[in-house]
Amino acid sequence: MFDLSNKFYNRMYKKDLYFGDNKEKVPLFDFYAKCMLLVAVLSRVLFAALAIMISLKTENGLIVSPFVEVQAGDYPFYWQNSVDSFATLKEPFLFFFQGGSFEDWFQTKLHPGPIFPWLLNVLNYPKQPIYLASIYLMASSLLVFGWVLYYRAREVSLWGQLALIAYPLALWYSLALSTELPMSVALFIFFCGALATRQFPFWGISCVLTGFILMLMIRPNSLCLFPAVLFVIFLNRDDMSRWLAVVIFVLITIIFVYFVAYYAPYFHMMQEASRASINVTYWGLHTQQYSEGLFPNLPLLLDKVISNVALIASKVIYASGLRPSYSGTSTLLISFRLMAGVLVLPGIFYCIYRGSWLESILLFGFLFPLLITVGQERYLLPIAPLLLLYGGIFWKDLFLYIRNRFIL
Repeated sequence: MFDLSNKFYNRMYKKDLYFGDNKEKVPLFDFYAKCMLLVAVLSRVLFAALAIMISLKTENGLIVSPFVEVQAGDYPFYWQNSVDSFATLKEPFLFFFQGGSFEDWFQTKLHPGPIFPWLLNVLNYPKQPIYLASIYLMASSLLVFGWVLYYRAREVSLWGQLALIAYPLALWYSLALSTELPMSVALFIFFCGALATRQFPFWGISCVLTGFILMLMIRPNSLCLFPAVLFVIFLNRDDMSRWLAVVIFVLITIIFVYFVAYYAPYFHMMQEASRASINVTYWGLHTQQYSEGLFPNLPLLLDKVISNVALIASKVIYASGLRPSYSGTSTLLISFRLMAGVLVLPGIFYCIYRGSWLESILLFGFLFPLLITVGQERYLLPIAPLLLLYGGIFWKDLFLYIRNRFIL
């Protein structure tokens, strides 16, 4: 068991470069890093200016601008819950303390994670959108700069770092306010903590727990990342006393279970969404057609297996961004999304093949909710830098293989 755990430990930290393993530490504020930070900030500022000049709009025709309240996606739902955002966290405790049953709680009103509604309320977004929009632009700049430093540690070329800064989806959600950017920031905190635990056990574990709790307070799909937290605690159990490891495990498990109860009404909504997704098509075919079988000439069992595998593959492809638009979107925006999908799609599979255990667990944690609902690329935004990285590695390896195999 000891040798096996060491094997897992090495798989995480040897393949997944961690800053303390470098012969020379990655400089955070040398001239090169300052230039990349400047590029990251300018990219967001210029994108905001471009959005204003061309009157950039969402798929539903809503203006996207730092000076306008952007009511895209689920914004109305979050705004309706903005006044009592953190107060809703006590609802499960009060409900069950007063003798309520889980079946009744399952049917209660839906409450979102409190962080995004709280931001909308405390910064008075509908009346003064510029404040929160400015925070989003700066947070997006610092986030992409953090990933650029990670790319630099992985010895990614300058062009790869610039491609990450220019990633269209990250630029879009620096202006289109939603839970995507806060979720991405929280995951980055978690990921940096996981990489730093060997060199800085206390701060590393603290960042892991902080990042996970923040994600729990942002979106319900973060519940799927609980195995990643347990994995990090397991790998680093020798760097802390046994009682501390037990305390951390019990504490994070209690928090996880509480948020399972908090988000339980979402499970009911997901059942309704699954029924509604019957009208969602993949390559022109409804999900019900996949479920019933696409190949009637094959034996029934084989038909079911192949058809459902095709449905899963289609959802993964759609989640990578290689999909037609769900509504009227400009050809330019679709083209940018498709170009990114050329990296993201192979990155999904290459992350499983070449990535660390931690990266694979994170990937499955983000993919699983998409496979049981509707596949959209925005839900993969928090781990998009990893998928872009492994997508680039895939195309590089493919190029080298073809050159060595077929070119003398």
